Amino acid sequence: MHPRTLGLLAVIVFILGGSGAYLVKWLDQRAHRPGADYYHALPDFRFPDPWGEMHNNAEWAGNVVVLYFWATWCETCIDEMLELQREYERDHDRGLRIVGIGLDTASAIAIFGQDMDIDYPLLVADMRGAELARRLGDRLRRLPFTAVFNRQGRLVATHVGAWEAARRKAVVAPLLAGAR
Repeated sequence: MHPRTLGLLAVIVFILGGSGAYLVKWLDQRAHRPGADYYHALPDFRFPDPWGEMHNNAEWAGNVVVLYFWATWCETCIDEMLELQREYERDHDRGLRIVGIGLDTASAIAIFGQDMDIDYPLLVADMRGAELARRLGDRLRRLPFTAVFNRQGRLVATHVGAWEAARRKAVVAPLLAGAR
């Protein structure tokens, strides 16, 4: 191959490689930004727990609500759910409500909740849960996905993927300190 052709090919590969990395970064940043269908308030939803009892968002009104979208096959989700359990135990009396919205089967969610001693509500949401997560800002459709709402039901933060406990606490703690 001619040296000029090799040089031109190297430049094209470099540009395309850089563009691909930029595109991935841009998409990840966009996953946290509001879009036209983005909720700014806790949306109305109704999902059953693993035993069929229906629950809706009104049950947690007036509290700081963390909606956590997960699945039993997601290892990152499982690790984070155990952290969330500790946070729930510590801050439930201060008004923290964590709601696990499982994109899984009722039986898998029930077994997981019992085996891991999860005290906060675990709901079964199937693909309607994935759509709710997308509308809340999970444009990449990745698990886990977290949405945090203040006591007035306003969306204050979202996070795609594992969210370091200290960073999550930095968002949630000031909301819990606010007047009831």
